[in-house]
Amino acid sequence: MANHPGAARKAAGVRLRAVALACGGMLLLAACGTPDHPAAEATTSSRLRTAAETCALQVGYWANELLKPNHDKGYDYQEMGLTTADFQLVLDITKAAKRLGPDATQKQQLAFVNHEAQRRCANRRTTTCTTATHAGWPC
Repeated sequence: MANHPGAARKAAGVRLRAVALACGGMLLLAACGTPDHPAAEATTSSRLRTAAETCALQVGYWANELLKPNHDKGYDYQEMGLTTADFQLVLDITKAAKRLGPDATQKQQLAFVNHEAQRRCANRRTTTCTTATHAGWPC
């Protein structure tokens, strides 16, 4: 029976599982601290972003992307992950940033876009629409 090919495969599978379990255990122990070497504390915030903060990040990102030379990758608002209203903000902010003129530096445009995205997203009424519009698209 020991020379049976299925027995060798089964034994290899058992060894592989044992090694995987041992590695997992070592990783868990490595995360634990000792009195003289405490475990690292989490540094990320557990607070969720508000709708206005999320809007400002997304709108600011895409407005800055549209201001870059050779920006057109053919994305529509859905491929950008934006709502129609957010996409309109992107277009409006991009248009306003272009009016800063050719003398505006990239740093000035970036600051303007981020400020406008924060301001406009904070002032906009948050929609919590769960139904589709008359054309069938989400709001």
